[in-house]
Amino acid sequence: MRTVAAVVAAGMMLAVPVAAHAQGTTATAAGEIGIRAFDERPPDSALAKFIQYRDMPSGLIVPSLFFGINRDSLSTLQLFGRNIGQKDQDLALRGNLPGTADIQLRWDRITHVFSTNSRFLGTETSPGVYTLPVPRPDTATLNHSAYVAPVRTQWDPVNATITLMPSPLWDFKAEYQHIGKDGYRPMGMAFGGSSNNAREINEPIDQSMNDIRISQAFSQKRFQEVVTYAYSQFTNALQSVTSDNPLVTVDSLKLGTSRGRTALAPNNSAQTLTAVAAGSLPLHTRVTGTVSFGWRSQNQAFIAPTINTQNADSLTRAGYAFPTSLNGSIHTTLTNFTLTSRPVRLVTVSARYRSYDFKDLSQRDSIPILVISDRTLAAGAWSEGYPYSRDNADASVSIRPLLPVNVTAGYNWDQMNRDSVVRNVMQVTEKTGRVSFDYAGSRWGSARVSYTYGERRGNEYNQLTTAENPDTRRFDEADRNHKALMVMLSATPVDQVSLTGTYEIGRDSFPNSPYGVQHDNSNSIGFDVDITVIPQVSIGGGYLHEWYDNQMRSLYRTGSTTATLDNPTWTWIATNVDSSTTAYATFMATVIPNRLEVSGMWQISKSVFQMQAVNPVTPSGGTAAQNTAATAMTFPAATQELQPLSIQMRYKISSNWSVVARFETEHYANYDFRTTNLAPATGNYIFQGNSLLPYDAKYFTFLVAFRPGLIRVPRSAL
Repeated sequence: MRTVAAVVAAGMMLAVPVAAHAQGTTATAAGEIGIRAFDERPPDSALAKFIQYRDMPSGLIVPSLFFGINRDSLSTLQLFGRNIGQKDQDLALRGNLPGTADIQLRWDRITHVFSTNSRFLGTETSPGVYTLPVPRPDTATLNHSAYVAPVRTQWDPVNATITLMPSPLWDFKAEYQHIGKDGYRPMGMAFGGSSNNAREINEPIDQSMNDIRISQAFSQKRFQEVVTYAYSQFTNALQSVTSDNPLVTVDSLKLGTSRGRTALAPNNSAQTLTAVAAGSLPLHTRVTGTVSFGWRSQNQAFIAPTINTQNADSLTRAGYAFPTSLNGSIHTTLTNFTLTSRPVRLVTVSARYRSYDFKDLSQRDSIPILVISDRTLAAGAWSEGYPYSRDNADASVSIRPLLPVNVTAGYNWDQMNRDSVVRNVMQVTEKTGRVSFDYAGSRWGSARVSYTYGERRGNEYNQLTTAENPDTRRFDEADRNHKALMVMLSATPVDQVSLTGTYEIGRDSFPNSPYGVQHDNSNSIGFDVDITVIPQVSIGGGYLHEWYDNQMRSLYRTGSTTATLDNPTWTWIATNVDSSTTAYATFMATVIPNRLEVSGMWQISKSVFQMQAVNPVTPSGGTAAQNTAATAMTFPAATQELQPLSIQMRYKISSNWSVVARFETEHYANYDFRTTNLAPATGNYIFQGNSLLPYDAKYFTFLVAFRPGLIRVPRSAL
């Protein structure tokens, strides 16, 4: 199939259609066709990272193509293509008649590979139903089973758009998008809760999204408006996924169920109606307003409350009536108003107000009894909703006291209102001020400095359940102080040298959180340089270092007495440190003017993540087992390194034809204690044992490129 597509594409690239009766018609075709060969290809088990978001076949390839027809320099028909015949293929067709109509069709494939070294026993007897033989395979069989096919998902978005312009004042646009999703992705399946075993399986993906968007626009010199209606439908062909328990063959309330079942994403739909209007007023003032209403619904049938026959029999005998579906209904309202004005020449002011309301109007049903982990029964409950509203306003003033200098000051107010039944804090308000300084008054340099400071505060923090630590503050509800500084400089000391540099820091502290996140810091520093050594040779390079650290204070709790629930010696502090460093270098040289060019790129990216955990004091006051469980532990650092290298030579045979030879290498290394050397069978937990393995790749690409200028078809003499 790939070969056929490539041959067809090559023919289209080299063909120049001639219309005998065309008047002022021009045609152009361009593209690349070639081969890719591997000197060193990662083994199948280590391919996952190499092809994670791309397709890298060997043999015949068509990286790009273009074909276009233009008539009288106005109407056009264009075909674009990229990676023809591959899993990451992109095709686009466009027909345009300026001032009258514009039609576009696009197919953009997206691939995501999760694993190429999974070990998986059992049979998928039907989509989403996994069975195992009886008796179950032993640990040795699991650990030495063969690798399965790559675990991947494939998205196929197809987008069609038509724009009609019946007059200079009116524009009509209709858009349809279909996204088909298929494949598999890893997911967990629990059998009986935390005290029992679990298994990693593959969720089958058979989903589709259909979106329709229709808009009508009206535009004149001082007033514009757009009204848009959008409809989105998500469909999942599978309601649930079921898997045999690899360690239990008979349903039991003590040992757990012989099978597990998990509901998958349900069918749902959403509608949105939006109106936007903008108008120009005196004093260089412009006002824009947006009003939007949304409706979302979901009424997928519920799966049974338990798959354990021991529980199912008890529920049937008791005659409990469970809700059959959610009958979910969400309404949203959005209003947004913006004003920008330049009342005097050197002063610009802007203001914005936005309000968003999320209402959960789903039917409130009572669950007569809860089934916990397919084993135990607990008292019933009512279903809950999570409505909220959010309002924010922003104002800024920009002044140019001197022509090359611009000073801007702004203020932002943000308020979140939540339901007190389901969230600890009903109202959270954040106030943020900012100031920035811009300088661009010199031919050889410019600068920008900005500083932001904000405080978020909530009203009374309410403990929702007795199981919560009353001194813990949730990350998104806790009081917070935010600071941020950004410095950006650019310089061109001479015409042959260009320099840019950035420095950013962010500091978030949580002053009223005895337990919970204590701070969240970010830092970034980097620079880029481009140098023209001589007119025929240029080099470049850059460096970026980012690091983040956030700290959380927690309290180990167990039992039911005050001594075990609130033992201060069981406090532990975890600091997550995450850093990433990237450096690159490039060069380009013209060896033979208008004939031979050589270029290259080298890059290295390294990242390190580690959780460092300590106890401020040695845990005491409990049993030996409790004190051991309360003792914090620092985990080994997880590291990754990716190092690609590319060297390319382009030789121009003529003004239209050229050949490209490219050599590329990639080196990837990593270590993660959670997955490195992970055995599929680890005690009560059965994994697929998949991980992104290190690899080295070396490959050559040879391309023939055809990129001519426009080819004019003569006017007919008839």
